[in-house]
Amino acid sequence: MNKPLLVWLHGFCFDHNRDTEFVNKLRDALGANLLNIDAPHIGSRPRGGYMWHDVPIKHRAGITREFVSECTRQLKVSADHIRKTVEAELERLGLSWGDVIVAGHSQGADMAVRFILQHQPVKYALSFCGADPEYTIQKNIKFKTTPIIWVAGIGDIILPQEYRNCWIVYRDAGVPVEYMETECRDNGHDYPHDTIIPKVVEAIK
Repeated sequence: MNKPLLVWLHGFCFDHNRDTEFVNKLRDALGANLLNIDAPHIGSRPRGGYMWHDVPIKHRAGITREFVSECTRQLKVSADHIRKTVEAELERLGLSWGDVIVAGHSQGADMAVRFILQHQPVKYALSFCGADPEYTIQKNIKFKTTPIIWVAGIGDIILPQEYRNCWIVYRDAGVPVEYMETECRDNGHDYPHDTIIPKVVEAIK
C-alpha cells in the first residue's frame, strides 16, 4: 500500500520552517511522505517570509478593485506553483493525486481548501485555523469530492467569526466537511496543539 503524500502549506508571511514540529508529528501519525512548500510570493510584512496572496493590514480595510485584481493574480500563480511542485513529487514517488492530503495553517489552510475546491481533487484536505475572506472567494466551486477536515482554533482572536464560519458555506454547497475545534498555543490561532492530531487521523481512517 502506497504511503500518502502530505502537502503542507504554511501561513501568511512565514515559510516551510514555521510549523516543523507540528507538521512532522502529523506526517508520522498519518504514515505519510511530506512535501512542505514555500509560497511563491515574497511576504508583504516586515517579518518577511512568503505568502500565497496579500492581505490588508486590517480586515476589510484597503480592499480596492486593484487590490482584488492583484490578489486574484497571486492566487492563480500560487495554485500553479502548488500543482507543478506536487506533480514533480508525485512523479518521483510514483504516486497520484488520489494519494495526496493537502493541509495548511491559517492562510495556508485557506490556500489548501481553495486548491482542492477549484483546481484539483485529492484524498483529503486539512484546514487548521483557516478562512476564506470574502474579497478572495471565487464563487464557482468546481470540485466537491474531496473531504475536508476543518479545525478551528478555540477563542481565535485573529480571524473574524464570519471568516472562520465559511466551512458552513462549503457544507451547504455539498462539500463533505467535518468540523473540529482545538486549543492553540497563542491567541487561539497560532500553533495548533498537537492533541488534535489523533482526532484528525481517526477521522481520516
